[in-house]
Amino acid sequence: MKSSAQEKIDIMASSFSQALLDTITLCNNGRNTPLTPLFVQGIMIGLVPPTKVSILENYPDIFLKTKDSIILNPKYQTYRQRSAIFTKFLKELFGYSILKEWRNEELEVYPQIGAESLLRTERAGFSLLGMVTHGIHINGYTLNSENKVDKMWFGVRPAYKKSFPGKLDQMVAGVMCIHDSCMHETAVREGYEEAGLTYEDICRSTPCGSVSYFYRDQNYVFPCVRYVLDLELPSDFTPENKDGDVESFVLLSVTEAKQALIDKKFRFSSALVLIHFFIRHGVITPDNEPRYNCLLTWMHMNPFCQTHN
Repeated sequence: MKSSAQEKIDIMASSFSQALLDTITLCNNGRNTPLTPLFVQGIMIGLVPPTKVSILENYPDIFLKTKDSIILNPKYQTYRQRSAIFTKFLKELFGYSILKEWRNEELEVYPQIGAESLLRTERAGFSLLGMVTHGIHINGYTLNSENKVDKMWFGVRPAYKKSFPGKLDQMVAGVMCIHDSCMHETAVREGYEEAGLTYEDICRSTPCGSVSYFYRDQNYVFPCVRYVLDLELPSDFTPENKDGDVESFVLLSVTEAKQALIDKKFRFSSALVLIHFFIRHGVITPDNEPRYNCLLTWMHMNPFCQTHN
């Protein structure tokens, strides 16, 4: 007969396993959605939901509809022309309240990181057209005397945020903007703005691959790639937000972080990055998690490899 202590351990293990499944399922809830590819210069840059295809069809001078895709009119041949027409199109949709927000923040549209950008446009339009956003997450953590993860720093999202207010993020999390020429620059900028990290801190961090996912809500789709960095911190370090985008920071043990994941206290994408961290640091293993292989597969869901209309 199991002791009450062992029963509690078993219950937490079961709850944690279910939380892992819930996270990867939510992150990739758009993977079987019928979507229409959007092409620029013969390169697929977006996946448009059925409810938005008719909107693009109303702009035949900009977008050409084929049997199974949408193509930017080839007359927009240069980076500047493509950027201008995309932004003009999105501003008009915002004026009609079809696009619900305008963030005054532009992002580059890359076929892939390292390739030349095809255009730049308003960030709020990326989810409407199913264009990929690239960003970074930095795991800030300390080690114990056995050289194992002891505690982790997490940022609390401000209550005024429209998306996931009050939820937990990694110590640093942000998207690659037009001012960043590479992911290292994104890490340096976001690291300082969100947690007061120095250039030297970022140079000490370890690149640890990426996670990719394909989330959708009722109106939009969010194909995302997040590049992950691990940063071991001294025990006396305390992050300091510089730009007001983090309400506060919390320092959690591994057990507390697992419980926070069970309690759905994380923004779902940050929960995915935490799972990635736990796997790499031996918190989640094939011996303690029956869905281990499933987790590995679903953390790398390339949305542009899905089945479309």
